[in-house]
Amino acid sequence: MNDTLRCYRVLAVVPVLVLLYIFYHVLTAHNLHVVQQAAFGFILGGGLSNIYDRIMEGKVVDFMNMGFGTLRTGIFNVADMSIMLGLFLMIPFLFQKQHPDPIPAQQPSAAVETTTLEETLTAEEAAIAEEPIEKVQDAEAPTLNEPDVDPTPKP
Repeated sequence: MNDTLRCYRVLAVVPVLVLLYIFYHVLTAHNLHVVQQAAFGFILGGGLSNIYDRIMEGKVVDFMNMGFGTLRTGIFNVADMSIMLGLFLMIPFLFQKQHPDPIPAQQPSAAVETTTLEETLTAEEAAIAEEPIEKVQDAEAPTLNEPDVDPTPKP
């Protein structure tokens, strides 16, 4: 097989696989910040544009060469700018501490015995718990109509 054709296939297949993985990650990740979603959108858009150019025209056309005086940038295109913008938007999220996933509540297994409150009471405690509670009224206890303190001052 021609080396140029082999290189062309690698340059067409590998980016497609990477973009498919990024697309899958964006769809399945439920904890992405809105900036991360936009960043992945820029990366996917620029990548798809470059793949389209490579498939339809056989090459990616880079046409921008910017600079000041003798200081020049590399030659690039709008799709490359989109990819770089997405990468720059992702930089702050690289330095954030990852929050661990919460531990799911464990369901008791069949091997674990569960006991009720009645099963844990001793015989004496059970007897006390079954006794009816009687209301005890103290005859000397103040009622709602009688104040418990005499309002008249004492000399």
